[in-house]
Amino acid sequence: MKFPCWVLSGCVWALSLAPCIRGLAAIVPLYWDPDSTCARWNSYFTIIDAHPSTTFYTIINPNQGPGVNGSQPRSGYQACVQSLRPEANPNAIVLGYVDIRVGTVVADIDTYAGWGDYLSAQWNFLG
Repeated sequence: MKFPCWVLSGCVWALSLAPCIRGLAAIVPLYWDPDSTCARWNSYFTIIDAHPSTTFYTIINPNQGPGVNGSQPRSGYQACVQSLRPEANPNAIVLGYVDIRVGTVVADIDTYAGWGDYLSAQWNFLG
C-alpha cells in the first residue's frame, strides 16, 4: 500500500514520509581551516565518499568570507577545496560564505569568483 505525502500542522507523518523522500542532502558549515595537508578535512571527505547518494552542500568560510578582497585562497584551501569539486566528488557542492552585514558583499563575491582555478565555475553563495 502506498501512502500519500501530506503535511499536517507543519509535521510530516511517519507513514507518509518514506514515499516522499526523493533524495537526501546535508548542509555542512566547514568553517575550520583545512591546513596544508587537508588532515583536518579528511574525515569529512571520507563521509562524502561513503554516502554517494547524498548531496553535501559545503559552506566554506576562510576568513569571515573569502578574505582580503581580490585575494586568492590560502595554500590549505588551494590544496584541499579541490576535493570538493564535482570532478572529485560529484555529490559535493561548495557554497562560499559572505557576511552581508559588513557592506562588502559584491567585493566578497568577486573575490570568490576569482578562485575559479580552485573551485568549480558553478559557485553558490549563502549569506
